[in-house]
Amino acid sequence: MKYYTFEWWYGEEEEEDEPAHPYTAYSSRIKEIENKLPNSVKEFMRDVSMHDSKIIKLDIGVDDKTVRVVSLGYGLNSYLTEYELCYSGFTHYGTTSDPEKGLPGPHGYGDWGYDEFDLCDTGQFMHSVIFSSGIEMTIKFSDFSFKQKPAEAKLT
Repeated sequence: MKYYTFEWWYGEEEEEDEPAHPYTAYSSRIKEIENKLPNSVKEFMRDVSMHDSKIIKLDIGVDDKTVRVVSLGYGLNSYLTEYELCYSGFTHYGTTSDPEKGLPGPHGYGDWGYDEFDLCDTGQFMHSVIFSSGIEMTIKFSDFSFKQKPAEAKLT
């Protein structure tokens, strides 16, 4: 994560001159690259909030080069919603974690905190997510799609 870091979220950043909220810098970056982003990414950023959702399924298809992430959350509509994110043509999936960091909360990845889209030097796209557990997930991909529907499962 380049803008919404765990240190910022947890309040560990050094505050010399009260740094700007990450939204300002990230919004500037998105304006720079907006014309290069797939419409599905722009629609996702405009219409979906994954904040505080929980990953319930993660599939990595090596043969068809897809990553599917299924998550439950309340999003913008305040109804429990199931989100399915599909990254096609992925070339990288990675997670990093620091066992000394994490917010109290659910097991697994924890709550979806903040996410960022960006361009890679290779011409692909990148989606990075920081979770309350301190885990950071990064996926590099060529195409993106998502679906949302009322959830049949319940969050505990």
